[in-house]
Amino acid sequence: MWRLIAQDDMDKMKLKEIKNGRAAMLAMLGFAAQASMTGVGPYQNLMDHLGNPTGANLLTNLGSVGGSL
Repeated sequence: MWRLIAQDDMDKMKLKEIKNGRAAMLAMLGFAAQASMTGVGPYQNLMDHLGNPTGANLLTNLGSVGGSL
């Protein structure tokens, strides 16, 4: 059965939806930054890290930004 939703509950749900949308946008920004830094997508970066955790991580990737290495 349908039930009526109080205005306070609706306001809380709207706020949660906005926060979830902002978190999703931040995650997509992270994917784009990671792809531009490493030249491959996030899935390949995860597989590289799982295969060699000490050789494929944030610090080693930051060292190669801009083709310095």
